[in-house]
Amino acid sequence: MPSPPPYEAMAELYGYWLDLAPPRPRRDVDPLAIGEPLLAHVSLGHYLNDCNDLRYDLVSRELKKVAPRLVPGSRTSDALRLERSDFDLIHNLLCAVGRAGVPRVYAISYRSLELMPRKVYTILLPLGLDDEGRNAEDLLFGVWNQQNPEYSSIDSFVDLTSDFQKGLKGKG
Repeated sequence: MPSPPPYEAMAELYGYWLDLAPPRPRRDVDPLAIGEPLLAHVSLGHYLNDCNDLRYDLVSRELKKVAPRLVPGSRTSDALRLERSDFDLIHNLLCAVGRAGVPRVYAISYRSLELMPRKVYTILLPLGLDDEGRNAEDLLFGVWNQQNPEYSSIDSFVDLTSDFQKGLKGKG
C-alpha cells in the first residue's frame, strides 16, 4: 500500500519559505533555521538559461538515495543527454516551476537512469527573480522517498498542490 504524502513536513518547509521576505532570494535561506530533521530532505538548485535547466547546488541525503549519480554541479539536463532524449519528466517539472514562479507539490513515479522504479513526493519552492523579473533564480525543494514503489514502465506525476493547500487551510 502506498505511503501517504508527508504533508506535515512539507507544510513545515512551506512555512519556512513563506516566512522569507519576497522575492525570497536564496541568500536569505538559512539551513540552521530549516532544522536538521527537515534538512535531510532539502535541496537547492540554481536555474540556468531562462529556466531551461537547473544546476543542483545542494543535494540532500534523501535526494541522493533516489538519484545516487547527483552531485553538486549536476544539471537536470544531464538526464536528457544520458538518455539521448529531448524529454525528461523531472527536468520538465523542475524547470516549469521556475518559469511559473509558484510552488508545486507532486507525487512523481519514474524509472531512474539505472532503471529502478522510484516514487517520490516533492514540494518545489521558487526563490528570487531573474534580472527581467520573469523567472525564478533558484529552487528550494524537499524530496521524500516512498519505499518499495510499484514498477511502472511509464514516468508519471500527480499534482497534489490543491490537496496540499486545502490541508493548510483546514489547519488554519
